[in-house]
Amino acid sequence: MQPCDDTFLTTAPLLNRFSIDLPVTSATAWSECTRPGALSWCTLITGSRYLTPPQGIDTVRELSMRPSAIKAREHYFRWEEEPNIRYRNTFYAAAFTVPGLQRFAEDMLVEEIATGCRLTWTFAIEPKPPAPRAAHAWLHHHHERLAPDRERYKDLLRPTVGELPPLRLRTRATSCARRKGPEDAGCCTDRPPGIDHSS
Repeated sequence: MQPCDDTFLTTAPLLNRFSIDLPVTSATAWSECTRPGALSWCTLITGSRYLTPPQGIDTVRELSMRPSAIKAREHYFRWEEEPNIRYRNTFYAAAFTVPGLQRFAEDMLVEEIATGCRLTWTFAIEPKPPAPRAAHAWLHHHHERLAPDRERYKDLLRPTVGELPPLRLRTRATSCARRKGPEDAGCCTDRPPGIDHSS
């Protein structure tokens, strides 16, 4: 797959972004998302491992996903940590066995807020021309599974909350696709259930 840089997060043909407020510190959420074996709460992920010593620029991580034949190798080109204030990393997929993808990037931002922290996740995809149907279908399916996965993640973190009060999950999600014609109907711009697109 082709590499990409920061501009791809705003110019990709397919973009998906959501944010969620969590009742834990930014350090706790960051540790959970970046530890070896992370993302066990995500039903699409069956395993993750670092292929290089974590964590920083040029870190490489491998993900295994459902169905079992799907694998991704992530190359991180950004890794920023301001302890207990703000954390961010960004990678592009150096290899991805999902058919129909030309470029794929993911950005994760964790920021401390008064009630805990805010996690913002951005996915950017460029399908291979001329038929992006597989990429559209994969992103749509991935988006549909994120809502219950976010609830599961919140529940997993809740025992570690301590002094922070229970927090009602608030989600702001936006999706966009630059449609080329009617053949792209059913892509990620269809609004899957369980996600609030009102803001």
